[in-house]
Amino acid sequence: MTTFEEFYSDLVEAASIFGRPNPMLVAVSKKQPIEKMLFAYEKGQLHFGENYAQELAEKAPKMPTQCYWHFIGPIQTNKIKILAKHADWIHSLSSIKHALLLETELKRLSRKIDALIQINIDNEDSKSGITNEKDFMELAEKIMLCSAINLRGFMILPKLQKSEREFKLLEAKIKKYQELLKNMGCKICEISFGTSSDYQEALRAGSTIIRVGEKIFGKRN
Repeated sequence: MTTFEEFYSDLVEAASIFGRPNPMLVAVSKKQPIEKMLFAYEKGQLHFGENYAQELAEKAPKMPTQCYWHFIGPIQTNKIKILAKHADWIHSLSSIKHALLLETELKRLSRKIDALIQINIDNEDSKSGITNEKDFMELAEKIMLCSAINLRGFMILPKLQKSEREFKLLEAKIKKYQELLKNMGCKICEISFGTSSDYQEALRAGSTIIRVGEKIFGKRN
């Protein structure tokens, strides 16, 4: 089996062990060559994730049109036009300003996009995202008023090493944010959580979107 097939088999097995449906797998292709991405595509991978807007703009036209593009990096105001043109999903919305600018540009292009709110779930200084329920609800309300942005849930990047007590607290936070969105009328609440290092823990906590790079593509060149 290839690296991609081995990982996907492990992912399906882990989901089964935790009694979860198979998650959406986003192949994080940052700094990976098109050749490796095409190989994953030929094995059935359709969802690809990029951290940099310019790299997304360069790769998207070179890949088959059936691919879906997920932007998972920090959003820069001067790159929103690129994201509106090339991304199908944005996982890292965390400001009303960016949401409104994105909405304006999407309307200009007659495009729609699926979006997730990034939550800084462990309130770490080194990470971006919403840090409290009040700001989360304000941003969610603004996005839900947008006609070109479809709010689908949230993304989290928690600390990797957690005790069982810390894991239970994380689960409770995830459920709380899910409830907030559902109470606001968000029918589907996707949870983008889990990388090469913690995808099993993420599945256990209820993740529905896993973002993995090296376990699919191998080491970056």
